[in-house]
Amino acid sequence: TVTIEGTVTTSTTLLDASGRRALVEDGSGAIELYLEKPDAVVRTGARVRVTGVIGRAWGAPRIR
Repeated sequence: TVTIEGTVTTSTTLLDASGRRALVEDGSGAIELYLEKPDAVVRTGARVRVTGVIGRAWGAPRIR
């Protein structure tokens, strides 16, 4: 389990229509978020702190 802080750089509907995926970026890079359910707080430009488990999706890192 890890905790990250960063800025949401995509809308939750860019990657698919579920509203459960977004990208978060900080000074070290970016990671995909996979949310349990859609969350209106996770929107482009929002600063978020997320705790979850790191995995991979389509070869890229993801936090769930």
